[in-house]
Amino acid sequence: METISKPTRELISYTQEEKRCLESLASMGLLATANVEPMLRFRDNVLQRFNNLVDAEMLVACHDSPDANEKNDEANPEAESDPCSGELTKSVGERSTP
Repeated sequence: METISKPTRELISYTQEEKRCLESLASMGLLATANVEPMLRFRDNVLQRFNNLVDAEMLVACHDSPDANEKNDEANPEAESDPCSGELTKSVGERSTP
């Protein structure tokens, strides 16, 4: 499998220079002017969906990480842990409500 040299977000997003380039191509008649904004919106939407997927995956990975749970169990065997927040609490009944 070939590795991607740029981070994925950079590949999906666009710079102001790239936007100006598309607008320039449109002004020269090489690209339909009506297509520029939909193309940019498409990339914005793809980036937003990508970010949502990554955020959801990170949340699942954080909560389901056996390493995080094992480390917290070793530090305090009677405590429950939230590996995402790094906080330990004695028991569910003693947790404070926000």
